[in-house]
Amino acid sequence: VLVSADDVSVGKPHPEGYLKAAAALGYDIARCLVVEDAPAGIQAGHAAGAHTLAVTTSHSATELSLADAVVPDLTACTVERTADALLLTTTA
Repeated sequence: VLVSADDVSVGKPHPEGYLKAAAALGYDIARCLVVEDAPAGIQAGHAAGAHTLAVTTSHSATELSLADAVVPDLTACTVERTADALLLTTTA
């Protein structure tokens, strides 16, 4: 699913893009993880009701501190599927 700027009436930090993506995928936004590298994206993810993971590829950890977790890049993460959920573990 791709939700671009052309698909939303209001951009980030408004949550519309993330809400549309979750709906298109058929998932409750509360079960989604937003991965972002910008403060406005983290704000949008939170406003939508998603969990958020920030990567410090373009902004500092301090600027992204609103995220549920902050990592230097995605190599600092592992995802494990269990019977009930996906578990994200960060090593940073």
